[in-house]
Amino acid sequence: MNINVLNLALGLVSVVAIVALGFVFLVSDVVPGLMGWRRYVLVSVLFAYATIRLFRARKQFNRQKNE
Repeated sequence: MNINVLNLALGLVSVVAIVALGFVFLVSDVVPGLMGWRRYVLVSVLFAYATIRLFRARKQFNRQKNE
């Protein structure tokens, strides 16, 4: 198995997990102290990180496809 395929798969799994965690924080009170603006800042950071990870995974996939 090619290690690049494994890295790509783990990157995409992490994106899905981060987005799911962001939605859980957005719609529920899992963490009692996470209210108001703190929740929105955390969710924004999680979604931004997921976007960065998705961009990096796409870039790696395109680089692998061109080789």
